[in-house]
Amino acid sequence: MKISKKVTILYTERGDYLEIKTPKATPVLGQVIEVDLPGRKPLSQRFFKLSSITAILLLALSLGVFNIVSGANTAVAAVVVDINNSKELIVNRDAKVLKVIDLTQGSKNFPVNPQLQGKDI
Repeated sequence: MKISKKVTILYTERGDYLEIKTPKATPVLGQVIEVDLPGRKPLSQRFFKLSSITAILLLALSLGVFNIVSGANTAVAAVVVDINNSKELIVNRDAKVLKVIDLTQGSKNFPVNPQLQGKDI
């Protein structure tokens, strides 16, 4: 099918394409040649390839499950309440307050951290 100095592409009797090193006696395009086909990979190489793919998939799945399980207290929103004094509420995905930050500069009328943590907004 194709001949170059380094590589020859063959069309086999089975209808497959096969890339081999170009033989010393360079064949002519369309010439029928006999070539020893490479054998199958040993079992250990196939097993190593399959086991590495399996390990990568298991790692990806376990990280996904770990992310779902451990993401209970991560902030997904920040709500800023600004009426007389400014407060910033860090909220998780269950609408529970994780942290309260006082944004008012110099106002001492209200406590800095009211008991809002853990409450539903």
